[in-house]
Amino acid sequence: MILSNQEIQQRAVAQPALISPFIASNVRLSSYDLTIGEEIYSGKNGTSSTVHTETLQPRQAFTIPAHGVCFILSEETITLPHDITAKVSLRMSLVYRGLILTSQ
Repeated sequence: MILSNQEIQQRAVAQPALISPFIASNVRLSSYDLTIGEEIYSGKNGTSSTVHTETLQPRQAFTIPAHGVCFILSEETITLPHDITAKVSLRMSLVYRGLILTSQ
């Protein structure tokens, strides 16, 4: 079953909350746009196994190096009940810019 935007909003404010913190403007027709958290972990693939931690300010832009890897934590905590699963994917605009989601 795919949750509608109304069901997402209802479950987000119920207890236990589906999404916390919940931002109503991030709800789409049948999805929720997660936001980037306070830290990212990135490195350049193939040259080193070192991953650098970067602390971000709210809405701060960052660059992922070419052929690099980046682990991004979401600001939100998602609490899924036993009868719901979730899918994580990239916006197509990010895919068109060359990003690939390799694990969830």
